[in-house]
Amino acid sequence: MKERRRERLASFIREELPDFFKQEFDVLVNVLISILHIEIAESGARADVFVSVFPDDHKEQVAKALKMRENKAAHFLRSRLRSKYAPAVRFHVR
Repeated sequence: MKERRRERLASFIREELPDFFKQEFDVLVNVLISILHIEIAESGARADVFVSVFPDDHKEQVAKALKMRENKAAHFLRSRLRSKYAPAVRFHVR
């Protein structure tokens, strides 16, 4: 996949994932999940999404919840992406 396409895909994911977070994590009150960085594999088949969680005492809980919802996040992106293919999503909490 060309670099420009990967940049556009990362930008799209950065714009759409906050809606996914709102939808999936509405029960977490006073917890902020922010996207730090997105890395798209050269093939475009995988997106590594690096997030931070505030406050830190919720970090482990959110990491487990994100890990369980990786497939759901990919499906969410696929439903909003105007392309045949959407990358698999892997979350990394820092």
